[in-house]
Amino acid sequence: MTLGNVILKYRKELGITQESLAKQLEVTNQAVSKWETDQCCPDVMLLPRLADIFGITIDELFGRPAPEKPAQMVTGLPWEDDGNLRGVLYQGWKLIDHGKAPKFRLFFKKRVEENVYSDFSVVCSDVAGDVHAKGDVTCTDVTGSVNAGSDVNCGVVMGGVEAGGDVTCANVGCDVNAGGDVKCEGIGGNVNAGGDVECGSAGGGIEAGGDVTCAAVSGCIEAGGDVTAARVEGNIEAGGDVNCATVGGYVEAGGDVNCQGNVDGYVGAGGDISCQDVLSGYVEAGCDVTCGNVVNGYVSAGGDVRCGDVAGPIDAGGDVTVK
Repeated sequence: MTLGNVILKYRKELGITQESLAKQLEVTNQAVSKWETDQCCPDVMLLPRLADIFGITIDELFGRPAPEKPAQMVTGLPWEDDGNLRGVLYQGWKLIDHGKAPKFRLFFKKRVEENVYSDFSVVCSDVAGDVHAKGDVTCTDVTGSVNAGSDVNCGVVMGGVEAGGDVTCANVGCDVNAGGDVKCEGIGGNVNAGGDVECGSAGGGIEAGGDVTCAAVSGCIEAGGDVTAARVEGNIEAGGDVNCATVGGYVEAGGDVNCQGNVDGYVGAGGDISCQDVLSGYVEAGCDVTCGNVVNGYVSAGGDVRCGDVAGPIDAGGDVTVK
């Protein structure tokens, strides 16, 4: 790369015009134009000023790489010399506590091969290791796990995710623990959330302080609010309504239960119950019951009962219709 090419490159990177550079160097616009087209070269006395304006060395001005500075080793730090990347803040020689530090972000433009530990939020593309941050974590893909004091926004996380706030990811390979809401396409393990959970599938169980909306759940669901799911292989316990297709275990709901498929265990609801066959267990509802066959149990309802065959007795506060 010629000297003219280098001057043109760094001038454009700074976003300044030939006129602006000429004024800083006290030369004419035509002089800068001639330098950039290699018609002539700057006076040797201008080279240090050019390098200072561009923030580079004179070697770099002539297209030569800057010599590497020897690494400065700091001793007495509160962690091992383990090769991980750490983002901390010092005031003089004093390490500033996270709670007293300004709100900074540790930003990586390229893929990170090491583990990342940060007292601040972390923004990056791909990370080959783990990410530990006391603030938010925003990444594309993480090969390891993510631990954040606040929200997590990621693409694919091969490991688990622990967050003090919300978790929004494409897929998580292991467990998800969040103080807030969880919204993911697929989760390989269990989910524990202080708020709502919305996912495509979960390989384990789900515990949520709010609502749960999922397609397929391999384990059980415990929710403080409503549960909406297609296939649940385990039990469902909900503080609100339950809307599902098939359930491999029992269903307990503070509100209504509406299942388009079968329930393998018993069904208990504070409101109405509407489902197909109940294969093993009783049916108890605070209001009406509408179902297919109750294969191995009884039916108790505060309102009307409309069912197919019922193996046990029927106790209803309203009308009883057995097909």
